[in-house]
Amino acid sequence: MATLIKADGTTVKDIVLKDLEHKQELVGGGLIQKYHKGDKVFIFNENGLNRLFPYNRIASQELGHDLVGDVIIATRKEDSYL
Repeated sequence: MATLIKADGTTVKDIVLKDLEHKQELVGGGLIQKYHKGDKVFIFNENGLNRLFPYNRIASQELGHDLVGDVIIATRKEDSYL
């Protein structure tokens, strides 16, 4: 199941991604997906920088790129409904 990594460092595990609207709710709006090594996909708000979302240290370290706001880390299979 997916994991939500909040910008404040809180981690919520075992999230079931129901649909697009649910993912948008988790990341605070429109989303973008970044596919990473193997089977991982990082899902985050597409306007996080413009909306001045806080830096997400944990997700940024995991991906190897700077990310802001809350980030969902899922497998491609979990995200395959789109």
